[in-house]
Amino acid sequence: MGYYIFEFIIVTVLSYVLYYYIFMKKNNKKSKEPIEFNYLAAKYKINMAKIDSKKLRRLMSLCNALIISVTILILEFVDSLGLKMLVGFVLLMMLTVSIYHLIGKYYQKKGMTK
Repeated sequence: MGYYIFEFIIVTVLSYVLYYYIFMKKNNKKSKEPIEFNYLAAKYKINMAKIDSKKLRRLMSLCNALIISVTILILEFVDSLGLKMLVGFVLLMMLTVSIYHLIGKYYQKKGMTK
């Protein structure tokens, strides 16, 4: 049990650091917004000019790190490679859509819509 908790924490921290500094910072230098921002703006009618970009980048990095960590943790309990791929894909899609939905609704409640 302790092994899984340790692995979850390590994967979360590494995923966060790598995702934030590789994907989010890289796009920041080019002054292009990450694809997640475009998804939130289109789906939930979020006005990206009203949102602190740095805060949203950190939030998206943390959410993506947690999505990856939860997926890896659950896949530890699946034996078959084919089943791992299937469960992993379905789990990634479900977690991504649900967490991005929560973020979109949060910003809608705060009045950050167009």
